Amino acid sequence: MKAIYRFALGLVLGVTSVVPGFATQQNIPTQQTSSKPVNSLTSSGQPSVNFNDKGCDSRGGCDSATGGARGWLSSRGCDDGSCGSGCANGSNGLGLAAGKSGFGFGQGILSGSGGCDGISGGCDGSCGGTCNDCQGRRSIFGNIIMRSEGGFDCFISPITNPVYFEDPRLMTEARGIFLNHRAPIAVGGGDVQLYAMQLRARISENVAFIATKDGYVKSSNPVIGDGWADTAAGLKFSLLRDVQRQRLLTAGFTFELPSGEASALQGNGSGNLNVFISGGRRILGGVNWLQCGGFRAPMDKVDESSVFYSSQHLSKNVGARTWVLTELNMQNWTGSGQNGIPGIEGGDLFNFGSTGVSGNTIVTNAVGLKFRPRRNSEAGIAFEYPLTERRDIIDNRINVNWIWRF
Repeated sequence: MKAIYRFALGLVLGVTSVVPGFATQQNIPTQQTSSKPVNSLTSSGQPSVNFNDKGCDSRGGCDSATGGARGWLSSRGCDDGSCGSGCANGSNGLGLAAGKSGFGFGQGILSGSGGCDGISGGCDGSCGGTCNDCQGRRSIFGNIIMRSEGGFDCFISPITNPVYFEDPRLMTEARGIFLNHRAPIAVGGGDVQLYAMQLRARISENVAFIATKDGYVKSSNPVIGDGWADTAAGLKFSLLRDVQRQRLLTAGFTFELPSGEASALQGNGSGNLNVFISGGRRILGGVNWLQCGGFRAPMDKVDESSVFYSSQHLSKNVGARTWVLTELNMQNWTGSGQNGIPGIEGGDLFNFGSTGVSGNTIVTNAVGLKFRPRRNSEAGIAFEYPLTERRDIIDNRINVNWIWRF
């Protein structure tokens, strides 16, 4: 069992353990220019966009030098006109910046690891730690909520383990979710479907509100009936943000209220506290790697069980708007309840509080596709299946989500 914990924790914290120096955010001085927007030139000497004294160009990107062969931000939020595969081709561009002191080479080039600099306020090397001085500081909805965090537009959000696999970015978004969950014959068979809507809101530079569980359950399984699901919400905090090297780390918590209906096997217990840490980085020249791990601790250990979980995501851009992905989820039940179905637990959507589950582990894998029809919209589908002999209540599952970002 200790080996399982060490393995899972190592994966979750791979962001810090694989690459030396990840825990130290690199600060690069921002190139200062005139307080009024002035012109910048590409390496070929052609006029490009304007930039101001905060290192933001006239299209909202954060790059005091143009940093690309064409020197302007594309609709995909890359600092190089061609973008290549996952924005990685901007690393060879050099920009010329015109300021008070005349012309000089800028630092606004993309890193070799393929950093992006999204139009909504992302950065490249020239911005250092001041990325949010660009459009990332602009608020919406009456100046109460900030726009989604920029600078990581090459990442896509995970699909599986939707309640607990948290994207490490701080986003303002609405996320529609549909799950079709096939239950094994051992627990009655049939399908369990979930229709839900998650909400996230970036409320400051480093804090986001997250509402991760709600919705309606519709079931043909004889054990689980129709009804409203419990609701869960909490906060997420940015711990590290390195746009130039495309690495970030966040941590947070959610609390699940027993607000659902007993017919859908919800509403049991006195609430459930979930604490998590989530990270992301780009590896192998353009592969996105996201990780999340946490612990779900019930307030009432009679009606609900305790579980440690770990989720991994790998994705690769294979076209202008398409990603292929695979995800791995592990749940290790560390404490049994005193009710429920003996020896069987409910995975990520349910917590039966079953007896005899302590020490049980289930691992699932998923393969899927993600599409980005618009820069602020993302849709995906993934097929998930168990890798372990233990299945509990999952024979297979189809996961679908559609995200609208602001």
